[in-house]
Amino acid sequence: MGSFKNALNAINEFVSRESQDREVLGIMVFGSFAKGKLHEDSDVDILLLKNGGAYARRMEEVDGLSFEVYRAPIKVFTPPFHRGERLLFDMFRLQVLRSGKIIYDPWGILDHLRIEACASRIPASYVEKTLERVNAKIRCAEDLLRTGRLRLAESEILSASTEAARALLLNENVPEINTPRLLLPYLRIKNPGFYRIFREIHGLNGLSRSDVESSLTDLLRRLDAISGRIKEDWTLNLIKKAKIEALNAKDCLKHGDYESAMLQIRLSESMLNHPSLMGFLRKSEIGNPEAHSLEYSSINEYIDIMKRIVKARRMIRI
Repeated sequence: MGSFKNALNAINEFVSRESQDREVLGIMVFGSFAKGKLHEDSDVDILLLKNGGAYARRMEEVDGLSFEVYRAPIKVFTPPFHRGERLLFDMFRLQVLRSGKIIYDPWGILDHLRIEACASRIPASYVEKTLERVNAKIRCAEDLLRTGRLRLAESEILSASTEAARALLLNENVPEINTPRLLLPYLRIKNPGFYRIFREIHGLNGLSRSDVESSLTDLLRRLDAISGRIKEDWTLNLIKKAKIEALNAKDCLKHGDYESAMLQIRLSESMLNHPSLMGFLRKSEIGNPEAHSLEYSSINEYIDIMKRIVKARRMIRI
């Protein structure tokens, strides 16, 4: 993306156009632009709070710049917490309101919501729900390990470690948990002990820039190859989401955060494992790379670590 000035001009044009809609109650920019970390490949993340309509997220182009636009009806975006049932959406809502920049708010609605969001504490029920998921994944990993299905057991323990990291951050009143590029920087600061375990489980120790660049180049090549051959709209939408996460990996790489970049790459690759794409990938020989692989003893060790975290609760301090 071009300079901040170009992005600001595009945002002003967007606001000028969208504010003509009487249903628009407020507009807020968040993400890279709001944090002052915009790169040439960054999207402008923007929220439109509306008086009606359905919640929608889509890519738009304004003055040649890419905007990721979230159109959120007020009845969806402003309800109270839901005791953990809508974890990722509620945390997204908190994150946007706390860290975003208000650029259009004629009735002061967004300002009021931001004050409430900054003053609120994430309820303990969210931590408890997340820990329940950790427990369920641990049990599943144990069952898979007993039957010798190491790859599936590894997948469950990787997922369990991510949920445990989320629980730790939620307990610290941190809502930035939805994607690796948000979660990992906070985990480093808030719980360096578990961060070291997390790095080991996910095979992130010793990553170099060239490792990440190679994986990212290969991923972007495959995404371009796939998008040029897919015809169904909903499948194309899945590819677009995978590409967004890949570009987020590119942003992480530019910031020198190789670990978050690699996890973003893996998140994007996981979207290509959707059943609707697997047959196509095999036939086209585009494929997906082999995942990081753990030994039996390592999986067993990490299962024990996850158990201790959940049982003792000392690291989480509820």
